[in-house]
Amino acid sequence: MTQEPSVRARLISEGIRLFRDQGYHGTGIQQIATAAGIPKGSFNYYFASKEALAAAVIAEYGDAIAQGLLVYGARVDLSPGERLTAYFSDMMSELEGSGFAHGCTIGNLLAEIGDVNERLRKDLQTAWNRIADAFTHLVVEAEANGEMALPASARIIACHLLTGWEGALIAMRAEQSAQPMARFIALSLNPLMAANRNTDSHQGAA
Repeated sequence: MTQEPSVRARLISEGIRLFRDQGYHGTGIQQIATAAGIPKGSFNYYFASKEALAAAVIAEYGDAIAQGLLVYGARVDLSPGERLTAYFSDMMSELEGSGFAHGCTIGNLLAEIGDVNERLRKDLQTAWNRIADAFTHLVVEAEANGEMALPASARIIACHLLTGWEGALIAMRAEQSAQPMARFIALSLNPLMAANRNTDSHQGAA
């Protein structure tokens, strides 16, 4: 029998959805409580404030993204380089399937409150670093497998890909098109793979 999620888990889940779709300032405690199926007066039993819920949302969402990346990193049906490409392609298809209505809760909150709420900025930075760690793991494995030639450290490349991915997500929503992500893959990811192929061809010629 499937166990019902706890009230706290429902509040976090609805917070992820509502903050992503409506923003932090556009979402009220009443709306969150209603979506989670509890009276507004019960909200403070689980979280002292909307800010406290946002901190939990950021941690939960950051962990989920990082774990999702690690799942791709463990796929045995794909090479390390193919795992990176598959992840970005799947995210493109997922957002396209939602009618470009969704995005990244971390990215959306960073844009909205990252420079005005110091507590949440620190939480966002921690989540961002966790996601960057997971990206770095994928990049390191792709380089070790001979599929990527890196012009900088794996960490720098991972952060470059992460910022480009976030920008592409925002642009997809603005343009209502999958083209921004397709351009990101073509212009930011694929050249790293091509650079490795070019290096191999030069070595072979030598």
